[in-house]
Amino acid sequence: MIFKRIGIDFHGVINYNPLFFRHFNKVVALNGLEIHIVSGGPREYISQYLQENRILYHHLWCILDKYVPLGVVTYFDNGKFHMDDELWNTAKGKYCAENDIAIMIDDSKIYGQSFVTPYCLYDNKKQLGYINNRAIDFNQSPQQVFTSLCEALT
Repeated sequence: MIFKRIGIDFHGVINYNPLFFRHFNKVVALNGLEIHIVSGGPREYISQYLQENRILYHHLWCILDKYVPLGVVTYFDNGKFHMDDELWNTAKGKYCAENDIAIMIDDSKIYGQSFVTPYCLYDNKKQLGYINNRAIDFNQSPQQVFTSLCEALT
């Protein structure tokens, strides 16, 4: 295997196609990789969703978990929050670099700009991912998608 860890976003990726990612994540784990769910948060909601949908993962990391304790997140009475756009938009890229994530599947173009980790831009409407000028068809079987991602990294 050419890599050991994969990152997958929750909002816009897993929650748009939970049945696919239930099976895909099993394939990934059977191939010996760690699965990191890398998302904005909130952790409690994501963790509950993953459990209810029986989606396997090894680590769950949320931007809010890192930055709330640092005092850089402002919460409003209506339940919304705000933090510096630069911190928010680069947090996933930093996490993936620091944790040796070999590939990240995410639906946001803006996050991808800060990645040194290979980034698979996921289009949840078409069920396609784009990495290294290559399209990955997420309508294929989870094993085929996994194989295509591995090939795109070589």
